[in-house]
Amino acid sequence: MRARALPSHKSLSFCILFFSLMSTFLGAQNGYDFSKPKRIIRLPPSLKEISGLVALGEDRFACVQDEKGLLFIFNAASGQIESKERFAADGDFEALAIIDKTAFALRSDAKLFEIRDYASAKPRVISHVLSLKAADSEGLCADLRSRRLLIAPKSNIKGGKDERNTRVVFAYDIDSSRLIAQPLYRFSMDSLTAFAAGPRPPSTKKKEKKPKLPGLKMRISAIALHPLDGRLFILSALDWKLLILNPDGAFHSLHSLDPRLFSKPEGMSFLPDGRLYISNEGLGEKANLLEFMPN
Repeated sequence: MRARALPSHKSLSFCILFFSLMSTFLGAQNGYDFSKPKRIIRLPPSLKEISGLVALGEDRFACVQDEKGLLFIFNAASGQIESKERFAADGDFEALAIIDKTAFALRSDAKLFEIRDYASAKPRVISHVLSLKAADSEGLCADLRSRRLLIAPKSNIKGGKDERNTRVVFAYDIDSSRLIAQPLYRFSMDSLTAFAAGPRPPSTKKKEKKPKLPGLKMRISAIALHPLDGRLFILSALDWKLLILNPDGAFHSLHSLDPRLFSKPEGMSFLPDGRLYISNEGLGEKANLLEFMPN
């Protein structure tokens, strides 16, 4: 993953102001207050660059760390790493998902590592090269109801202008080890910008200008499916945004995250009861997990 410079005082101040304004008119009912985590869980130095996580249960998390081909099990109650197992050579690992006894780790070049019996003494690792037309992929989560993975590129899909303006999420069938060619979710940045801008009064002009929100990038850094209602949560660390899609792919809500609380949100996972965890890489301080309770 490419290094990103810390925001300047001026840009950070703008982001904080933008967060406050956007929260006012984009704060649709979502079941969570992203400004008030129930807990902030500090992570050990070995997870300073945490890039993906799966909540395994009460206070236990499986994690991957950027640039390391290691699978960590972290216990939040003790603050300790329970185990650390190598599954691949070091590389740019960005996300993690688990279905039954198999863990899946996604490398940014769209190589998927299937770690069978991940909790055993001798897990079996199989790698799959995904045919994604994108240079950088960071989104991965399990769809437990359908026994499949969801995978989202961060960078543009290669193609024409329309493709460069589009964000997509693909499905991966774990039984056939096959990426479904047609995206499961798809939306254009123009449509997202119009949604974020809100309703506009009728115009008498023949050609109305498209709304613009210069701070909206939506470069996907993590995805997670809500276990109770099937909504898809999409994180963008680059511009501190969290987009929620309804199960049919329609926009539900868009939220601006406070950069003072979310230093670099790169991982996301739910517990079955709807508790949400978002991980932040450590930028000048310890990495952490933020726990949010459903309302």
